[in-house]
Amino acid sequence: MLTAIEMLFVLTAKIVNWCHAHVLQFGGLLVSFFILAFSPAQADERVALVIGNSAYEHVPGLPNPKNDAEAISDALERLDFKVIRGIDLDHAGFVAKIKEYTRAIRGADIALLYYAGHGLQVRGKNYLAPIDTELFDEADLEFETIRLEAIMSQMERERRTNLVFLDACRDNPLTLNLAQTMGTRSLGPDRGLAPVETGVGTLVAYSTQPGNVAYDGTGRHSPFTGALLEHLEAPGDDIAVILRKVRQKVLQETDGRQVPWSNSSLTGPVVLRAAEIDPIVEQRKFDLAYWESIQGSEDLSFFENYLERFPQGQFADLAKLKISSIRKKEIERVDLLQELQERSRRQASALEELEAERQRLLEERNQDAERQAAALAAANEEAKRREEQIALLNREKALLEEEAQAALALQENALEAARRDAADQLKQLVRLEQEKAELAQQSQELSEAQKKTLAEAIALSRENAAEVERLKVEKARLQTETENLAAANRAALESAEKEAEANTAMIAKLEGQTVIPQDHNPVAASTPDRTVGSDLEGLLNRDDALYSQVEDLEAAIKARELEAKRLIEKLEEARKARSVVDMDVAMLPGSSMDLIKEHQTASKKDPFGDYDLTMEQDDPDYGLAGRDLARRLQEELNRAGCKAGTVDGIWGEKSRTALRKLFNVKGLKISSLRPDSQLLALARQHPENSCRLICKNGFAERDGACVRSNQKRATCSSAAGSFSCVY
Repeated sequence: MLTAIEMLFVLTAKIVNWCHAHVLQFGGLLVSFFILAFSPAQADERVALVIGNSAYEHVPGLPNPKNDAEAISDALERLDFKVIRGIDLDHAGFVAKIKEYTRAIRGADIALLYYAGHGLQVRGKNYLAPIDTELFDEADLEFETIRLEAIMSQMERERRTNLVFLDACRDNPLTLNLAQTMGTRSLGPDRGLAPVETGVGTLVAYSTQPGNVAYDGTGRHSPFTGALLEHLEAPGDDIAVILRKVRQKVLQETDGRQVPWSNSSLTGPVVLRAAEIDPIVEQRKFDLAYWESIQGSEDLSFFENYLERFPQGQFADLAKLKISSIRKKEIERVDLLQELQERSRRQASALEELEAERQRLLEERNQDAERQAAALAAANEEAKRREEQIALLNREKALLEEEAQAALALQENALEAARRDAADQLKQLVRLEQEKAELAQQSQELSEAQKKTLAEAIALSRENAAEVERLKVEKARLQTETENLAAANRAALESAEKEAEANTAMIAKLEGQTVIPQDHNPVAASTPDRTVGSDLEGLLNRDDALYSQVEDLEAAIKARELEAKRLIEKLEEARKARSVVDMDVAMLPGSSMDLIKEHQTASKKDPFGDYDLTMEQDDPDYGLAGRDLARRLQEELNRAGCKAGTVDGIWGEKSRTALRKLFNVKGLKISSLRPDSQLLALARQHPENSCRLICKNGFAERDGACVRSNQKRATCSSAAGSFSCVY
């Protein structure tokens, strides 16, 4: 017995074999059919309504509309149009032809309307006149004429190509009565037709521009229709090209007095007659069409048939490659089919095993069902017994409820009184709890504030104490170094003085031993102040040993002088360092900015003299304190480029470092890094981005620190409100 998968494979193989046997023999026929069916000459269904009215009953007739309509009908029939022809139609005949035309254009690809005869416009609308038209006032228009827009609305109900040709702009005597009753303005400018609003895919061609009158002509056809007949059947010409040629022809015949006009919303070219067919081109088209019809197929016979039909075709190489690819896929498909068949056999065996297992489980389920039925019967008996017990208990419960009802009434009264007392006690308890929570919160906030203030005070005290001890040690060390340096300098000076005296004595001795003859150095008498070296130059030879000793003594004297000068400069630097230590000690906690100003004023110049540290009462920052003052000072430090961080009123290490940077700009020193009004007044007077590190001579600012010129970085620290660097 075949499984469902095996049956599917067999059916698929049969379908493929049938396609191989039958599709190939109809392939060329199908391609030929599609080429012929969609060629330009046969690609669409065309319907035309052609009307020509000449024999008017109530006004003089027109000689050409009948001839024009018949000639246009013949030309359209040659262009494969189904033509509905109407000549000299009265109102009823006109309506009948329109109905026939409306039914015929359903599903058509091209709908064409040609009208030759009298037409008029009233209040911007166009009307076509049957031969029995007689107009006395505006009300006659709806009953005596055919409204052009009504016909075009029927044509535009479907998306197709609509072509409308109107040779109806002749001098119209029907408008004389209307002009007397309505006035000439209601009939539009002059006596021509009005422009028509068209939908997508519609073209309207007028024999002349809107509002103007066309000529009927002196020959068999009007100028417009004659030119249209001459160019309408031109092979391969688009309708737009045909109308341009018609316009040129009419302009030439009427000396420019009549200008055909068109209004188009076509979305593509419209060719009424296809161009002549080139056999080679058609063969290539057939080749291309056949290839496009089979290129997506996987049937080997299609491409073998292509090579038989087109051995030198455009796609012969591609067909050969396709054949090779299909053969390879066929081999793979056969292998896959065999694999699937083997898999199907394995699945069939598995299905049989599953079926046996299902039968076993079904038998077990039936046995379980019998056991459950017996248990259910026993449960029903037990349920009946329990229902009897429940009924007995319900009767006893009713008696107990009646007895409890009276007791419950008494208890509810007592309970209500207890509830009222409990509610009052609860309100009082809630009020007391709220007061207790408020007091606890206030106590906690006060305790935290005190703890925070105490911690800050302790930390500041420890910082100040450590800084005081460090400065005392530093001062003692500097005093010791200064005294040692002074003693060494004094000893060096004494040694230098002794050596200088010895050198002087030696020079004097040499001068006493050296005798300069007057006749040998005649200049000596006139220059008594010459140096020993200059005298020796005239008396001693440079190669002499005594001359070398003199030069060595002079070099030693100069070296001693330079060493003495260096020691003096080092002593001066030690004095300056000691004065700096004295200044740091003066800036310990307990000092104030006024004391610093006083100390610096006593030295040379008051650095704070250029700043106004007072605030008037009308100043916006007057009276700020606490976190408001800290927040305002952080804003000014950030404005000056000192990078105080987030403006949050928390005065931490980053804010204190920014304050140090601000006062290093002018070399100012402060005793406290806590925010106050004087520091804020001083910070406000610094320009933007003026905060930078000022380094001593021999040091340069790099990455926020002072570094020696030999790139050695300074290690800076702060304690108790002061800032120092060790190199």
